[in-house]
Amino acid sequence: MSVRAVAEWIADPTFPGRPATPGRRNGWFPFDRIDAWLERKGKATKAAGDGARELDPLTELRLKRDTLRYNREAGQVVDLASARQAIERQIAVAKSILDPLPDRFAALVPQKAGEAVRTKVATLARRTLSEAYAAIAETLLGDTDSEQT
Repeated sequence: MSVRAVAEWIADPTFPGRPATPGRRNGWFPFDRIDAWLERKGKATKAAGDGARELDPLTELRLKRDTLRYNREAGQVVDLASARQAIERQIAVAKSILDPLPDRFAALVPQKAGEAVRTKVATLARRTLSEAYAAIAETLLGDTDSEQT
């Protein structure tokens, strides 16, 4: 609370307290009554002395604006759309590198093992990649609704 606010409160004849006489320590400020008075006047605050208070909407808006401006200047704010596009590009590059792997793994299986084994290896590799893609999307993009195939 500010000195100015208290001065305004004291000027109100309904204020439950009184200022000290200049040069004396005879002021009287019953905090519980003052809190109740403020609530009645629509200026609710927490218990006096704890430093906590509600801000008026304009001050709160200014504080949010200034915090955002500070964070932007400090390099702590990133445009969400740009960040999402960058992540999607990285995922696309990773997919283009990883997608051929199941067929390459299947080609490494010896001829003696047979076509069924090669198909099984390729299928398992594709399933593993699909699960990895879903986990990456969920982790990086927050996409928890993607289906795992």
